[in-house]
Amino acid sequence: MDGPRWDEQREAVKETGAIFQKSAGTWIIETDRDALPVDTVNRLYEIAAEYGTQVHVIIGKD
Repeated sequence: MDGPRWDEQREAVKETGAIFQKSAGTWIIETDRDALPVDTVNRLYEIAAEYGTQVHVIIGKD
């Protein structure tokens, strides 16, 4: 995705502490499974709603 809206979204997501994994085309937040960052996840959903994108939460095994 390119363009001004993508740039705006990218900056908003970066503020959550997520990093962009270019090979997968996804934003990644690494955290302890016992302490999911609820405020951060909520903010990511707000950003997705504003920009018409999606949030997928994946909880991996250790």
